[in-house]
Amino acid sequence: MPDFPSHTIPPGRTAKVCLIDTTATIDNIPFARLLEPPVEGVTRIPILRTYSFFLENSQGRKVLFDLGARKDLQNLAPSVRSMLGTVEWIVKVEKDVLDILQENGYKGTDIEAIVWSHHHWDHIGNVAPFPKSVDLVVGPGFKEAYLPGPSAIDDNPIPASDYMGREMIEVDFNGPRSLKIGRMMAHDYFGDGSFYLLNTPGHSVGHLSAVVRTSTNPDTFVILGADAIHETGELRPSQYLPIPETLNLAHLSNPQQNILCPGHAVHQFQESRGRKPTDALFKPTAGYNMVDVRSTIEMLQEFDWNENYFFIYAHDGSIKGIVEEFPIPLNDWKEKDWGLLTKWRFLEYYVPCLRSIAASA
Repeated sequence: MPDFPSHTIPPGRTAKVCLIDTTATIDNIPFARLLEPPVEGVTRIPILRTYSFFLENSQGRKVLFDLGARKDLQNLAPSVRSMLGTVEWIVKVEKDVLDILQENGYKGTDIEAIVWSHHHWDHIGNVAPFPKSVDLVVGPGFKEAYLPGPSAIDDNPIPASDYMGREMIEVDFNGPRSLKIGRMMAHDYFGDGSFYLLNTPGHSVGHLSAVVRTSTNPDTFVILGADAIHETGELRPSQYLPIPETLNLAHLSNPQQNILCPGHAVHQFQESRGRKPTDALFKPTAGYNMVDVRSTIEMLQEFDWNENYFFIYAHDGSIKGIVEEFPIPLNDWKEKDWGLLTKWRFLEYYVPCLRSIAASA
């Protein structure tokens, strides 16, 4: 058995956190663009849903973590429109996050800040309709890499309307509210121990993840992984979280049927692709700095085994249909077994025996 990492987070308050399905989906992405080694019969990754998160601390301060993609795709920065014109992806967006907030009784003026996990178009959304009192929070190096730059400059990925006249705060992971959580640098955003921004470099300059305290006694947390991974199989299995001896397919696509599958079937699948049973199903193939991408994933794996942490990333298709969405909070995720029910759900898309069982269920 491995030595399980310790990662004590200081005592603090909780924050309400809600999952927002931004309505943005990206389909038809070639498998090899993001993942390796290959899987026979799989040429495309599953459709990418895109999530944002609404957070509110005990003092009523409200923050959004990411915004998904904007519904008026024609107003993306020229460089992004040009990129999307060269790929075969199918992008659909029905609503902006502000539309979803307003449908549920919130106003843009209720929000104090929007945290951009990174600069990519499917995360920065449409900030312009929010009042100028809403700050932007970004990761280290963001301003130097992407500002200044009006949208008329073809190679700038961020429309100037997003940030002009608005305060942009770059997180200082060496400042007075900073600490280490596990091996990751963290920043206590509210100063009450409820919401920490995490320095998770690799995918892009200044990439941020976050951890939210969802309950106390015991402390439970949701980790917002953003684009630290694009598929659960980059995170699991691991030396700390091996494949169970028996997989219950009630945790996969058909929760009404209690179908069991032996874990050794996944081990055989791993071995057929040159992977050890405790290796993650996939290695990532895309990122700004691949050394940092791999290091960040390893640091997140050091939390993922712990039953008091629930990991959700921005494009996490395995949670759809199980985890309740905005305005319902995620805070009672452990009591509702959402971590257990979604943990191995991703396998059914890739492992042949699981695909066949799921198809016949």
